[in-house]
Amino acid sequence: MRRTFRTVVAAALGAALLLPGLSLGAPSAAAALPAWASSIEKLIGTKSMSVAVGDGGTFLYRHDPAAARPPASVQKLLMAMPLLAALGPSATIPTDAAGNLRSDGSVGNLWVIGGGDPRTGPGPMRALAQALVDAGVTKVTGRILGDTATFSRDWWAIGWKTNFPDDEIALPTALTFRRNRLSNGTPITDPELRAAGALTIALENLGVDVVGAPSSGSAPTDLPVIASVQSRPVSSLLAKILGLSDNFGAEVLGKTLAFASGIRPATISAGAGVAKTYAADLGVTVSAYDSSGLSSSNRLTAAGLVALLADAEMQPWGLAFQDALPMGGEGTLANRLSDVRVHAKTGTIDGVSALAGWVWSSTNGTWLEFVILSQGLAK
Repeated sequence: MRRTFRTVVAAALGAALLLPGLSLGAPSAAAALPAWASSIEKLIGTKSMSVAVGDGGTFLYRHDPAAARPPASVQKLLMAMPLLAALGPSATIPTDAAGNLRSDGSVGNLWVIGGGDPRTGPGPMRALAQALVDAGVTKVTGRILGDTATFSRDWWAIGWKTNFPDDEIALPTALTFRRNRLSNGTPITDPELRAAGALTIALENLGVDVVGAPSSGSAPTDLPVIASVQSRPVSSLLAKILGLSDNFGAEVLGKTLAFASGIRPATISAGAGVAKTYAADLGVTVSAYDSSGLSSSNRLTAAGLVALLADAEMQPWGLAFQDALPMGGEGTLANRLSDVRVHAKTGTIDGVSALAGWVWSSTNGTWLEFVILSQGLAK
């Protein structure tokens, strides 16, 4: 974050801790503002900045709240809310092994079909191998193949820089493997093949003969599932993604959201579209092109996001959502705001700094929603 942005954050959150329980709109004269609000207004000045603080959706403070600004990684909140609404915080995402299991324990071709778990790797493949053995599999007379068709293999969004696919985010696939990167960080385009290879080795280590070499392709749609392994709960996946601002995980779950919503093929833009529709159904207009916030074309308003956060508080998954955001001193808030009781998501791309979430008001005895969006602040 830039220094000017940090100064306004400190002032706004510091004021929020002591805000009285009354509504403050946008007075026309600075003299009409209380001292704490006047100090924030002076810090903001003519800068391109929006600030909104609310209590259950009722504004306690706002500055330029209707300006549509790029949210950077705060965009991940727009993916998390409809995902929690669709699946629930305790839901898990399956990785299936499918094929025709014969009475003698043999299988022809065995397919590994991912559902959008962004953290699949050798460990889950070993667990899947054990589950297959427990289900009675003794031999694979064909080969093991990783499915490439559950999600679209698109790797681009409007507003991304040309270097983002290589530098910022690996290919978001339904069947992932080691976050779809080599150990040196190079992104891979064949995670399904690598998952199939890992399962082949794991089965052979358990005494199951696999005749053919691992491969990948489009799985038949009518294969029975023989065994499955599950991801961590959605709330746990989101805690990792939001805490570390994981772009890859966000785009994988964005496609998972599209798939769960019945959209085929599940693409980056489709996941963003579900988030846009979710917000629109609550009366909030956003422009959404991805789930990670890498797109410079995304737009939302401070007032709109405060309204979405206020609605989230009332949902059965609201507490899990709040708990998934890092607290001060954690994740992307490391070395920041450790003295403030806050759950918040940071956002930073070129020329943009953002912060949104909840801050505890000891005066009101409640969590207040807040959103701070800025563009082009000088250091």
